[in-house]
Amino acid sequence: MSEENPSVSAYFDEVKYLLITEPSIGSFDILREVVKEKEGFIRIRAMLSNKGILEIFEYVTIDREEPVVNTYSFHWQDGRGNLLSRWDNAPHHKEVTSFPHHRHLENGVVSSKQVTLKEVLEIIQEEMSQ
Repeated sequence: MSEENPSVSAYFDEVKYLLITEPSIGSFDILREVVKEKEGFIRIRAMLSNKGILEIFEYVTIDREEPVVNTYSFHWQDGRGNLLSRWDNAPHHKEVTSFPHHRHLENGVVSSKQVTLKEVLEIIQEEMSQ
């Protein structure tokens, strides 16, 4: 078993802190968290205060002593299970100009820059306050 890397652990601690302090998050469950010497991943299901759900996945590696998010998915749905938005970088939409980064919306897929969890939470908070 590899020793935990403080950089990956610290990054995941920041993710959890964001969720704890975000007003739009009612609660969250860590579905899986794996931290190895130079990499790690985390899967979280967050229940939003309006009954929606945010599914979070990040795969992180260490590059020059800094955590780098290599793979991500932020899946946001309403309380009935309808997709509101999903940001990810799975390499399956080569037609978007921001490939592999893209955003799924109710009506299709659009270009998107790489987003962070903090940015996604800000978008959700803004949408919920309207």
